[in-house]
Amino acid sequence: MSERIPVVYGYLDHFDSLSILPEQYAIDLAEEIQAVANARTWGEARRVEFRRSESPVPGGGEPR
Repeated sequence: MSERIPVVYGYLDHFDSLSILPEQYAIDLAEEIQAVANARTWGEARRVEFRRSESPVPGGGEPR
């Protein structure tokens, strides 16, 4: 029997899309998005450590 992996799904109206992701991956992405949203300056946003995605911030880093 194969290993069961918890998944989450979500629908985004703006892009008319459905995503299904492994649970931990989705949690990591949400944390990255929240960290950028909470940044008050470009410098703060550039310092966000991205583990799952490329930085959407100009001058930001690559995923680790």
